[in-house]
Amino acid sequence: MKESTSQSQVSIRDYLFILFHRKKYFLIPFLIVFFTASIGSFLMPKYYSSSVLILLQEEKAINPLSMKPTYIAMASDNLVEQLKTLTQKILNYPQLVMVLEAVGLGKKAANPLELDKLVRRIIKHTDVRLRSAEVFEVIYEDKDPRMAQRLVNTLVKSFISYNIQKKEELALTGVKFAETQAEIYQKKLEETENALYEYRKKNPFQMPGKELDINVSLLINYQTSLTGTELELQRNEEELKKTEDQLKGRDPVILNNDELLRANPIIDSLNNDLRGTQLQVYSLLQSDPGSTKIPDLELRIDETRRRIIEESEKVIGSQTLQTDPLFFRSIEQKYKDIKNKNEALKKQRIQLKKLVDDYESRIERLPEQDRDYARLSRDSKVTSNIYEMLRLKVEENRLDAVEVQQKGMRYEIIEEGRLPLKPSKPQKLIIALVSLILGILSGLGCVFLVEFSDHSFRNIEDAHRFLDVPVIGSTVKMITREEAVSLRRKQRRAMILATLVLLVFIIIAAISSYLQDKKLTERIIREQLEGQI
Repeated sequence: MKESTSQSQVSIRDYLFILFHRKKYFLIPFLIVFFTASIGSFLMPKYYSSSVLILLQEEKAINPLSMKPTYIAMASDNLVEQLKTLTQKILNYPQLVMVLEAVGLGKKAANPLELDKLVRRIIKHTDVRLRSAEVFEVIYEDKDPRMAQRLVNTLVKSFISYNIQKKEELALTGVKFAETQAEIYQKKLEETENALYEYRKKNPFQMPGKELDINVSLLINYQTSLTGTELELQRNEEELKKTEDQLKGRDPVILNNDELLRANPIIDSLNNDLRGTQLQVYSLLQSDPGSTKIPDLELRIDETRRRIIEESEKVIGSQTLQTDPLFFRSIEQKYKDIKNKNEALKKQRIQLKKLVDDYESRIERLPEQDRDYARLSRDSKVTSNIYEMLRLKVEENRLDAVEVQQKGMRYEIIEEGRLPLKPSKPQKLIIALVSLILGILSGLGCVFLVEFSDHSFRNIEDAHRFLDVPVIGSTVKMITREEAVSLRRKQRRAMILATLVLLVFIIIAAISSYLQDKKLTERIIREQLEGQI
């Protein structure tokens, strides 16, 4: 045989003829895929989803004692920043362990491996989605509808409580430090005052000389400055260690609004433009509410907000030090500034120590009674000055703590998770549609393979192209009228039977799904009512 070089045109009718000719190879894989997936959707485990809607707001307290100008940033900008790590914050491992203990699932974990599996299952079935510019949604799926509702509510409340606790701890850090130091120096002050009282009681006629007064006064000043320098150096060392941990990745980097503006001056310029435009709109609304400039200014406000979001994403999107992001360079500069300040404080401490030692040696050269009185007076006055300074610092830090607690991001639950009455998975309609498409594709693929591997002659044109001998004609299969009628009757019956089977299957599946969902819904409602009673 030899193949003719002439190529005939293939039309859609030819493809339909091939499909009809190979309909058996199309229907078998189609029915297998469709019915297997459809029946499997009824056998798959059912999952119920419950969701919580959370409103994210930024509150910025106006402190009348603060000398710094207070600007209110857009909540949408901060939401863009927060959503970068919001899922990781909600689904952090320690918090999930506490949630498991709260809902009673922690008791099911006999060992750390099972506990880890439970945590990973919660992470897998939890999703955080952005609903609007200021609202996000936390969704959790579980086979038990009551557990889905209980766990998502507990998870969100635990997350909000954790953020409030962290904000309070951050706000009270300076207060606790100052109070601790103040308590220590209060005890020292009581001891020095008692010692001075006992000395005066023992030596009622001992009066210090002029030289002693000058030396003691200068020593008190230098000693007070030295103690203040050491306290400031101690706090700077803690800040230096924290900044170093941020640079090395051991501690997360959290940017507030001021740091974000310093990291990207464009955002500062856009914020100024936004505030100016908002003031123009406010003035026009007061003076001329029907002004045609208001819509243009509102469009300008929306465009400026969009650009602020884009610039914020550029800063927050750079997540590694290797990419040289702006805010990492800012942290590096902050680290260098603190380090330089510490070096200056250390030099200042050395100088003050020399002065203190010098004046202590001067006092040591005085007579014994003058020396004892000078030492007691010095200790009492220095301790009193430091104690007053620390009490003042406590009140300053307390005012700052109130401001820190009031400002920043605030999470408010606007809709708690409800008890799901219908399963969210499996979605039978979607599975049926997908299985229908996959069944058609698998049937067409099977027809293509069979047709491609079949080399038999289908008509006289095929014989002309492949045979060397001349072809006179072709004949069809000869059947009688009765055989033709019987064949058509069998085909019609098979088609009707297949259609009826398909319809019956669809009807039974729909009724079964409806009754099953209805039964589950009634059981859930009944158990909920019994639990409330």
